[in-house]
Amino acid sequence: MLRDDLIINNIYVDQDADIYGRLECTLNEVKNNGIEIDAQNTHDNSGLYSSEIILYRAFDLPDDIEVDIGVKKIDGSGETTISDIGFRASNIDLVSYQHVSELNKEYEPGSNVGNANANGFSEGWISGSISSTMSISVGRTSDSQDAHRTRSSLRYILNNIYVDNDGDKIGEQLIEPVEITDSGLKLNVENYHTDEMILYQAINDT
Repeated sequence: MLRDDLIINNIYVDQDADIYGRLECTLNEVKNNGIEIDAQNTHDNSGLYSSEIILYRAFDLPDDIEVDIGVKKIDGSGETTISDIGFRASNIDLVSYQHVSELNKEYEPGSNVGNANANGFSEGWISGSISSTMSISVGRTSDSQDAHRTRSSLRYILNNIYVDNDGDKIGEQLIEPVEITDSGLKLNVENYHTDEMILYQAINDT
């Protein structure tokens, strides 16, 4: 689930995807020496897994470095553009998770087989130019820890691979970068499988 009002959103589920706990954190304030967050823990299992370690990264960037983060929905094949970055980025990171297709919406599979049970991800990077593109992906299902697939690419910025319970490929989402524009990134969805939300981070440090 992709939320636009939380900085941490952990959902705990059982084998039937029934929710038995959550950890939700909001950002209250950025201070001179850190951040203040509000953590709400709503576990139902008497404190089971009630403590978590948060790994954070903090940067103090010079004023001439531009940064933007945002989301883009992929809902079909062909060319599409992330158009609201606002500057020509020198480095772009993207990540997409299978079946995360809407903001602030939880997905629960209707069955424990096939495409509905896939829960992998893909992450990709552009460093400097389109020619320096790389991505990795993990295809897996929640019903099997033994059957999964992994792969990498120097062509696609995202290459989500969907697998069934036996680890056999049942679909793939292949997205190729076309052009870094003055205000965004043009993409080509070469192979469309299903709707996905892309979370991106763009930096201009030139």
